[in-house]
Amino acid sequence: MHVVSLCDAFEHSDKQSPSSSAMAISFSTASLVAVGVAIFFAQVARQPPAPLATFEEVRPSLYRLNYSWRILPVIPSMPVATWLVESSTLMSPKSWILIDAGTDVTANQEAILQGIKSKLSSAGGSLKLILCESPQFVSETMCSQESLLQTCQEWLAKHHLVCAAVTHGHADHVGALPKLLDAYPDVKVAYHKNEEPFISGGAQYTDLEGDTWVFNLARKALPPLNTTLISSNEAIKLDGSSGDVAEYAKWMSKDILLYHAVPGHTPGMVAFYHKPTKSVVAADSFMQISAWFPFSNAMKIGPGIPLRLGTQSLSRAKESQQKLTRISDATTYFASHDSLVGASAESFKKFVSSW
Repeated sequence: MHVVSLCDAFEHSDKQSPSSSAMAISFSTASLVAVGVAIFFAQVARQPPAPLATFEEVRPSLYRLNYSWRILPVIPSMPVATWLVESSTLMSPKSWILIDAGTDVTANQEAILQGIKSKLSSAGGSLKLILCESPQFVSETMCSQESLLQTCQEWLAKHHLVCAAVTHGHADHVGALPKLLDAYPDVKVAYHKNEEPFISGGAQYTDLEGDTWVFNLARKALPPLNTTLISSNEAIKLDGSSGDVAEYAKWMSKDILLYHAVPGHTPGMVAFYHKPTKSVVAADSFMQISAWFPFSNAMKIGPGIPLRLGTQSLSRAKESQQKLTRISDATTYFASHDSLVGASAESFKKFVSSW
């Protein structure tokens, strides 16, 4: 019997034909690709978690509710934010502004409406505790507990949502507007007049010609990106390159919420600047998530370009980003699709200058 030593076996393996080695490499590559595809679709198949009906304070008087949303079944879910802004002082009736209304997904709608209700009631309850149940305050104002409670109840009746400020008309930003207006029929809707055709005029973003092949290909395959039509009657229509929302809403204090036109993602998108906290709610001017590669350029979590699939003009989007960097005293930039809690002014400006 011929015995093959271990050394002979290794020597024989080293003399395998080039075709055998190539086949092994091809098999390994195919295996890696298959594993990658399996991981990708496993991520896609995961259902977005149920949203928490809680607006969390990210800056004083600025609150964010973040939830997950999926534009198509074959695309990973991404975070979407809606915002609440407190627009008045402690001793005056509180007026709250909602920035963007979220998607038309039932679970998200319910979370947003419940979050608004909870925030408004808890804010009012906190003030009642401070003013109405403080013996020191009662004695200093020399009025009875009963009369003060009545005053507080009258005050709390004015503690309400007054405006829904819309950054743009994509379905993940206006989808819940009908439900919102059913619950709060006195709410005014504010948007830039350049976005009006898509929010209340029936125009479709998918009819626009884009400046990237990704958008032009996607617009033929994607469902309508704005499926909600609202009446433009008595809407607050912002105009020009920038301004103060208070110029159009006389009930609002000045220097609380400013707006800047930032076209690119859509023709009439606006970003809002919460001046008291030096915070820019930048909408879809940029993204800050990592899971969307290669649909965005974000290999790691940090500021990235807006989603190519839905951005009509990437070149104008960059110009708008540059405009936002010129808000001299801004310290934080919040994206609508953000896995973190905003980007510092330094990191946002560094990103804008890098592409």
